Amino acid sequence: MNKIAIIIPCHNEEGNISQCLRQIPKMKWETEIVVVDDGSTDRTAQLAQETGLARLKVIRYEKRLGKGAALRIGLKHANAEVAVVLDADCTCSALEIPGIIKPILEQQADFVSGTRFVYPMEKNAMQGTHILANKISAFIISLYVGRRITDSLCGLKAFKKEMLGERLAENSWPDFELFIEAKRNKMRITEVPVRYTCRKAGVSKMKTFQACFHMPMLLIKSLVKR
Repeated sequence: MNKIAIIIPCHNEEGNISQCLRQIPKMKWETEIVVVDDGSTDRTAQLAQETGLARLKVIRYEKRLGKGAALRIGLKHANAEVAVVLDADCTCSALEIPGIIKPILEQQADFVSGTRFVYPMEKNAMQGTHILANKISAFIISLYVGRRITDSLCGLKAFKKEMLGERLAENSWPDFELFIEAKRNKMRITEVPVRYTCRKAGVSKMKTFQACFHMPMLLIKSLVKR
């Protein structure tokens, strides 16, 4: 039987975490949920715990380390064959998880990323500058992995844990590293369309001005990593 671990790295998401967790559908596979509170200064961890969900682990630490570091910590606490990475902001609903893991469970892929550019996107869900930056980075990632990738930064991904979990090292945004290390480890990569909506509470952790400089450096860092 396949075991699924849903890992939710989050920082200051008290307005979204309860809804995010309650959206996780009941599935026929054994499923655990690992919420990693990356140095929040609000009630994110408390509200996650108060949902009372079965097989829920909430890991909290004081100093913010970054989404990539939170993902690695979550993977270390996960006892599963398939890992799902889910953003806590509800812009990609947890209801999409069965579709994301399906290619892996059917032995058609080892690494699956959501793409937000197939279904109509909710108005103002993504800034124009973010769309442009995503398309540029997705083009570069496509050249490297040898297949067309349309969305390099979607907050919903799944992969075979034992094939990828030990290869990750990035502390900041891990998206580029996930694609690149998946290719280096000869994992079968595919995309699945997901719906994307506006954030309902809180603020995005991706700041446009900073991302213009930070994301290209992360992409280069992942490409030249040995």
